[in-house]
Amino acid sequence: MLKDLISLKKYLLSLAIRSRKAGVLMYHSVSNDKRFFTVASVNFEKQLRFLKKKKFNVIKIGDLVKTIQDKKQMLHKTAVLSFDDGYQDNYSVVFPLLKRYNFPVTIFLITDLIGQEGYLNWDEIKEMQQSGFVNFGCHTLSHPKLNQISKERLRAELTESKQIIEKQLGQKCDVFAYPSGCFDNSVVAMVKNAGYQGAFTVREGAIGLKNNIFLLPRLSIDSSTTFSQFLGKISGLQFIKGRI
Repeated sequence: MLKDLISLKKYLLSLAIRSRKAGVLMYHSVSNDKRFFTVASVNFEKQLRFLKKKKFNVIKIGDLVKTIQDKKQMLHKTAVLSFDDGYQDNYSVVFPLLKRYNFPVTIFLITDLIGQEGYLNWDEIKEMQQSGFVNFGCHTLSHPKLNQISKERLRAELTESKQIIEKQLGQKCDVFAYPSGCFDNSVVAMVKNAGYQGAFTVREGAIGLKNNIFLLPRLSIDSSTTFSQFLGKISGLQFIKGRI
């Protein structure tokens, strides 16, 4: 309790001096298993409750990309929720909580895994899309390390997955997340040529108007992230040995 109070004071102080930047929170799975990339449902809801109580401006990822493109000033305390891979608990656990707190989210899909055990199926994806709370980005066909494959396969991973999502959902898929955060200059160029409007890495950091729109950082939240660390990430503070 005392540690959380101290963290909250530091969080409030950081907001007072922080420039207007957005934090894109990166999740994968919300469940009660022990995998490192999961967040317990009680912890995830605590984070959402905090964003709601502190009146964060939680926006769609497409609105963030457009703000950067148009070079408009970020609103104070802007945050974005994103999920990678398309796990089934994004529907069974995350989706009801989004509706409860009225927050939008973007899920980056690996299209070859759609419908497989443990992953979203198209009926779930379409229901979430139609709700208005969820939109979908691309995370390739099969989640390879893009800087380690041939140009021909790279082109297919970027374009065919995009086409599948667009055909199924009837709307453009114009945001991308690099699998495992792997890219190089040629990969970034191919992402641009594939027609995406913005792309996200796994590098830690907040986003301002000067960020490269195809190398946007995020804030990773997983099973090891304490609430104190969550406060540090969303407020823009950095960690030293796990402390704010």
